[in-house]
Amino acid sequence: MFILEFILNDPIRAFAVGPLLAVAFYGIQLLLCRKAKHLQIKLIPLYLFLALFVFLVLLYMGVFPGRSEGLANAHELVALILAITFGIPVIGVCAAWMVYRRTKQPS
Repeated sequence: MFILEFILNDPIRAFAVGPLLAVAFYGIQLLLCRKAKHLQIKLIPLYLFLALFVFLVLLYMGVFPGRSEGLANAHELVALILAITFGIPVIGVCAAWMVYRRTKQPS
């Protein structure tokens, strides 16, 4: 919850937290690609992001009840800020897969 408050207090921080998470997820995904034997284990970060984006779509659509005092579309704003913040680490996961495939291919 601390990260969520940190991001939502100043939305510009999303552009700072996103790349840090991208680097972290890049390392985690590359480690999983090299050490895990089963494909399902290697895909755990992608499953995590898929579940997160389903949650963000539901949040954007306003499925979750809540009062937004003063803002008519607060759910949409929060969903977009979180989509930016957690969309950038997907690039890190994809980069880790590309590096893994590139190093695995015989020359």
